[in-house]
Amino acid sequence: MPDTILDLGMLERVYQDQLALVPTLIELTLLTETPDLSDTDETVRGVLRAVGGNAGRVK
Repeated sequence: MPDTILDLGMLERVYQDQLALVPTLIELTLLTETPDLSDTDETVRGVLRAVGGNAGRVK
């Protein structure tokens, strides 16, 4: 049982860390929305989608 509690605590920290990264990733997306950085822009948007998907599974 203690392993389960630890795992839930760790998942909560991961979730909180991901939420903390979102504003920075959004800012990065806005900064990279130029024609020469379109690959970076799409990568950052993919990360944001992944964080959103993970948040739905953790909570």
